[in-house]
Formats: sequence, C-alpha cells, structure tokens
Amino acid sequence: MRNRYRSRRKLPSDPRALEGLPLQLMIIMVVLAIGVPAVYTSTTHYETQNMIQRAENQAEFIGEKAKMMYAYGEGNSDVITVDLEGGIFREIEYLELGNQTFTNLITWEIEGGNRGMYFLDDHISLVSRSREPIRLRSGTHRLRLESCFGDPFESGEDILFVEVSVV
Repeated sequence: MRNRYRSRRKLPSDPRALEGLPLQLMIIMVVLAIGVPAVYTSTTHYETQNMIQRAENQAEFIGEKAKMMYAYGEGNSDVITVDLEGGIFREIEYLELGNQTFTNLITWEIEGGNRGMYFLDDHISLVSRSREPIRLRSGTHRLRLESCFGDPFESGEDILFVEVSVV
C-alpha cells in the first residue's frame, strides 16, 4: 500500500536566497534607523508644545477665576479643578501660585526646562492659606479660591485678596 502523505516536502530552491533575505533585512534596518529618530523627535516636540499650551491654559483659567472672586468681593468662593496631566514623553514639573513676593504671578515649568508665567492684574493678590507658595505637580488638583479682606502678610495694610488652598 502506498503512503498517501509525504513525510517530507521539499522547499523550492532559490540560488539568490542567501543574498536576498539578508539584504532585505539590512534595507529594513536602515529605513528604521533613519525613520525612528525623526518620528521620536517630532512626537516629543509636539508633546512639549502641547504641555506648554496646557500649562498656559490652566494658569489663565486660575487667573480668570481669581479675577472673578476679586470682583465679586469679600466672602465669595469657588472650587475649581486644575488639569496638569502629563503626556508620554513630557510632563508638567510644577505650576506655582501664591508666592508672597509676587502675589500676582503664576509660574510653571515643563520637563526639559521650558518655563513660563502668567501675570494677574497688579491689584489682585493670590495668597495661599499657609502663606507659602503652592506648587502643583503633574496630575489633577482641586483648588478653593476665596475672596478675603485683611492683612495677609502682616504688613499693616488691609487689602482684598484671593486666598488659595488645595482641597
């Protein structure tokens, strides 16, 4: 009786096979070596610009809410959510507000050394409850803004200011 199935199949013979596969692999590796750094660079640049825009938007958002609290007068308060989520390659190092020296300034820094600042009106002061600057790291934070009247730095002068605290 004859065996219906062959135990071994022969592969077709190609005299170029020894050159063909290694050459194709080398071409693929050269294309990848040229393409991957370009893609990585453009992606990190895009993400850095995105993080800068996010930090600017959040600083402006805090500033606008502080202006509203100041305009509404003493006793008004609001709780806001600040989104400082990072990306894949970059994240926001910090966003700082409530600095005693520059109470009308919000500063921020992106991983990699990009820094920026947002100025409030000269007469609006952001003061933290502890009278120390609040540094928000990458992530989502809830802040309470409250319009207060008093002497936040014991300078002998009562002013209307916006007190900031992390909720």
